[in-house]
Amino acid sequence: MNVSTILIGIVSTIILIILFIAFKVWQLSTMDFGYVTKGNEAYYYDMSKIEYLRVHKTKLENVDLSTLKEIENLYAADANQVYCEGHILVGANPKTIEKMDYALYRDGNTVYYMHVKVSDDFPNFKHDGIYSWDHSKVFYATNELKEADAKSFESLDDVMMFFAKDKDHIYFRGAILEAAHSPSFEKLGNVYWKDKNAVYYGEEKIPQADPTTFKLVDEDKDGNIIAKDKRHTYINGTISD
Repeated sequence: MNVSTILIGIVSTIILIILFIAFKVWQLSTMDFGYVTKGNEAYYYDMSKIEYLRVHKTKLENVDLSTLKEIENLYAADANQVYCEGHILVGANPKTIEKMDYALYRDGNTVYYMHVKVSDDFPNFKHDGIYSWDHSKVFYATNELKEADAKSFESLDDVMMFFAKDKDHIYFRGAILEAAHSPSFEKLGNVYWKDKNAVYYGEEKIPQADPTTFKLVDEDKDGNIIAKDKRHTYINGTISD
């Protein structure tokens, strides 16, 4: 076998692979996602779970096709039950389920974040889109924050929804931000925060920064935030002098 024959074989294989990938991408672009009825069966196609150019699908069990209706996004209901991402949401009432936010749905006094019940106390329920809490429980998405004090809990950052606090702790993405002092923790602006002991850029403590004199002073032409304290100048949380 000569070199040209080998090269032709390699090139042909590459072309076939490219054509196959292009076909699968086109196929994905024309697919229906969410809840789809096919014949006498129904499926949930999850756009967030695509592996090897195949979409993950879940078959709905015991579904009543004649009454099945997609509520919005993750949920659907028929005459008998509610589905979340294709799975039966046990205990939910299909007659009263309604959307609150992207992944939050309410059924009477019960609130669900996706497939997890996060509250049975709707009159006292609060949320910022990712943190949710009532008088007894706190959740970050579907994860219960068992160490959080629900009565003093509050969300701190209504843009990125990362920071929250209670009387004892500061939370970042649902995890305790160790060493942060909750009573004195406050936002300076942009992604800068401080407490009585330290200054933070996001969740990262800025070494040597003085919380008493630290302040945001300017923004450069590239959009970088400039800050200063009595010791240093900082750009995006890093000492620049």
